[in-house]
Amino acid sequence: MRTAHAFAAASSLVAAALVAGCGGSSLVLKSPLADKCTDAGLKRCDELTEGVLAYVEGDRAGGTVRIQRVVLDNDAARVKKLAGLLRGAASAPGLGSFKAQLEEVAALLDTGGSAAAGSPAPDPDAKADAKSEAKADAKADARGGATDDARTKTVTAILAGHPRAYACAPLGKTTQAYAGSTCLRLGIGPLVVSDLVTSASCPGDILVMAGPSDAPAWVVGIVPPRERFAMHGARLVVAPEDELVVAVHSATALPRDASCGVTVSMRRP
Repeated sequence: MRTAHAFAAASSLVAAALVAGCGGSSLVLKSPLADKCTDAGLKRCDELTEGVLAYVEGDRAGGTVRIQRVVLDNDAARVKKLAGLLRGAASAPGLGSFKAQLEEVAALLDTGGSAAAGSPAPDPDAKADAKSEAKADAKADARGGATDDARTKTVTAILAGHPRAYACAPLGKTTQAYAGSTCLRLGIGPLVVSDLVTSASCPGDILVMAGPSDAPAWVVGIVPPRERFAMHGARLVVAPEDELVVAVHSATALPRDASCGVTVSMRRP
């Protein structure tokens, strides 16, 4: 049964290649992509297929966002299985014109949906949320009832096992000391960070930064392993469209609990 199924999948790829000259990538790739996604056991295959097609057709930012959303809703092992299947598809006869794009998508899936540059593609929903929050703050100010405390949001970031965590190299344009770190985006500016507390049990260096992680606008809390850091009453500004990112660099596995948590208080200006 498995042999027959594999033969059918391979046949669909060859058939797709034969019609490559009769249409665009949607005609050629849609059915094989859907088959590979189903073979890997993923959910939301229709959305993933549309995301890959958008990526292949040139809309890399939009395609990456769609792919990320599906990745977050699926088991990591199945996502990696799909990455391997796509690499095999990229080498199928007649699909050479799509090989580079399919291998890029496979690499994207291998990193859990993180963009190739080391950070996730901008999420339109996150930007929309930021604008909505800013409008709500403005309305509250107009009523005269808003305070900094009322607008402040406090979160604890636990990077190990977080579905949105990704591999990164903080300060990578000036040093490779933090290559191989784990990063997590906490929000998109404009933001004001007022408080930052780290636990004393984290086995790695902790950094919190704004802007591109490889060349941030500012960075604080380069906390050595097993040391606590606390900052209160600050006004660290995250510029519009910049990302607020927390990173941990550790030679050992990070604990999956609050013993390696980073707590941040922030608000919209």
